[in-house]
Amino acid sequence: MSISNLSECLIMEVDNRFRKTKLVVLVSTFSKKEIRDLDKFLCSPYFRVNEKVYRLFLFLKKYYPNFEQAKFTSANAFKFISSTPFQDALFRSTCAALLKLIEQFIVIENMEESQKDISLLNFYERRGLSNSHTKKALSSLEKKLKKEKGSYTNIYFSWFRYNELKRIYLNQNNAISLKCIQQNLNNIDESLTTLFIVEKLKIACDIETEKQGNPNYNYSIFFIEEVLELIKNNTSWQKNPEVRMRYLNLLQLKTTNSLEKEQYITQLRNLFDIHAASLPLREVLNLYTHITTYFILKMNNITDSNSVAYKSAKLEYYEINKDWVKNILPLNANKILAVRFKNIVTLGLRVGDIAWVENFINNTNPDFLTNHREPYKTYDYANALLQFHQKKITQALNSILSIQFIDKVFNVDARRLTLKIYFELADMENFDDTLNAFRVYLANADKQGYLDKNRIEKNRNFANILNAIFYQKETIKQIKEKVMQTKTLLEQDWLLEKLNANKK
Repeated sequence: MSISNLSECLIMEVDNRFRKTKLVVLVSTFSKKEIRDLDKFLCSPYFRVNEKVYRLFLFLKKYYPNFEQAKFTSANAFKFISSTPFQDALFRSTCAALLKLIEQFIVIENMEESQKDISLLNFYERRGLSNSHTKKALSSLEKKLKKEKGSYTNIYFSWFRYNELKRIYLNQNNAISLKCIQQNLNNIDESLTTLFIVEKLKIACDIETEKQGNPNYNYSIFFIEEVLELIKNNTSWQKNPEVRMRYLNLLQLKTTNSLEKEQYITQLRNLFDIHAASLPLREVLNLYTHITTYFILKMNNITDSNSVAYKSAKLEYYEINKDWVKNILPLNANKILAVRFKNIVTLGLRVGDIAWVENFINNTNPDFLTNHREPYKTYDYANALLQFHQKKITQALNSILSIQFIDKVFNVDARRLTLKIYFELADMENFDDTLNAFRVYLANADKQGYLDKNRIEKNRNFANILNAIFYQKETIKQIKEKVMQTKTLLEQDWLLEKLNANKK
């Protein structure tokens, strides 16, 4: 390799590292409104932000939200903030200073109103300020807690802190009745117990889930049986929506009886549908993950993907995803994980709900596909997949050929779709080229370990069977038997559809 080529490779490596820094990744998750608010925050005279730091923000803002552009490089960023030659130490310190300010902005923007009042009350307590200050702040905090819909953990803890601070106020005020003081002590105990039970159930659910995925994980959860018995024998605890939902979720995770598991998950889903809108988003997403995991495991435990049981479970899982799009996605400001978006599109097309999927794609803003560095490519891939299922094969080909994923999993899915398109077009030359490239890609992935073994085997089996169908190397009956008998295989339904079409 020549010196110039080596230099180019080093620069590319530096730029890739810059795109993956905590600073860039963090800013890429911001909404347009958050970017505008951050700009105002940095311009505040209170912080007296260094000019280079602010200009670095302006550079990020210029390329937001697509930081994959060729001109988004560390060298260009440094030119934007300074007229001197590139200085790595200065650039790093500027990035660190901007990151620190952004993290301060996040803390301030995301602090719940009740936490602000608690901080104020703590300040009054430390300064020994008069009862009039404390009384007004306590009243304000109580009103906010009754309205607040933040993290349930924070709400329970805030109620606990409210009652503790109120106790200090009551003890300082001799005019308060003994009955009022006793009621306050009761409230402290109740809020602390509620906090403990909810958090205990949540962590117990996570531990049970981890146990299912890792048989070597054998941790015993302290006091959980006592907590379950307490809830079982106390109807008042079961009236708390989150306690009841966490309780049902833990029961379904612990039982090995499939009928009981189904009953618990049904009750949980019914409660979830009723209370999701009133729960804080973090709790909604956590419970939704547990519910969907149940149906994923249910499908994975059914060996025959052509069975009625498997198709029924897949349809149930799809309906849950549709409910999520309808009821939960708006609560999350229409932001959706890019992986989830892709999975919902794929699942919807596999069950044949093409009209719904098309509407879902059209109503999704690619800027709102989160936790992925290639949101626009993901969106374009979804459109290519839709066009393929709509039998718009040429359009699908044009769409997929314009996408080159860096993400390894997304890349292999795009390659598989390309192979299917050339199969449909009966384009022998391109089918062979794509198939050979696909096999080489899978071999390299296996050798270098950037795809899991199961995924590689499923894709490899798919490629081999599709090749057999394309060239009719065996009888349709023989290939069909192979499809039915191969357990690690992707797109079984589509392959059977192609075999049946050839039979006719």
